[in-house]
Amino acid sequence: MSQHSPKRPHCNNCQRPASVCLCHHITAINNTLNVIIYRHPSERSKAVGTAALTSLSLQHCQLIDGEQVNLAADIDADECLLVFPEVELPKNMTPVDTQNSNQQAHTIKHLIFLDGTWKKARKMYYLSPALHTLKKLTLDLSNTHANYQIRKAEKPGQLSTLEAVACALSQLEQKPDKYQPLLALQQAMVEQQLAAMPAEIKHRYP
Repeated sequence: MSQHSPKRPHCNNCQRPASVCLCHHITAINNTLNVIIYRHPSERSKAVGTAALTSLSLQHCQLIDGEQVNLAADIDADECLLVFPEVELPKNMTPVDTQNSNQQAHTIKHLIFLDGTWKKARKMYYLSPALHTLKKLTLDLSNTHANYQIRKAEKPGQLSTLEAVACALSQLEQKPDKYQPLLALQQAMVEQQLAAMPAEIKHRYP
């Protein structure tokens, strides 16, 4: 543990207050596809963000802060899938059907996610021409239930970054049990946050 501030010790690993450290809930997962999460700078200091927890759990994951996305020079755009809902697709972009994704899994090496509020994530997308030509992965959410009630979603069924990563990897690898520890980690964080809320605030959350 390190002294993040004079009054409140923080964990060096999960960057949360020592009293609510989540490291004992983190399970290392050897994901097949590399995950790249571009995080809006405003999310970096938020205690209820899930991008950092995702990167700590996955053995192949990069977490990059910035409002505008530029792919690294060693990343081939043809080997990437953008996982981001409700964007207006350019004419040359075709959504990928996860039911047939195994046929092209060998050509895909990277899954790209945008982390931020829905408004800020959309702005990140529109500010980033590098994303506009990427193939887009459309997730099958028929058997997925969002459980991130401590942050507001614009519409029912919208997922946190951690949930979206778990959903995408589960569907592409067809190994849903493999990524259950990710969802359990988020649930532990949610329960911690709810337990710390005053009763008059907690009742607002389902």
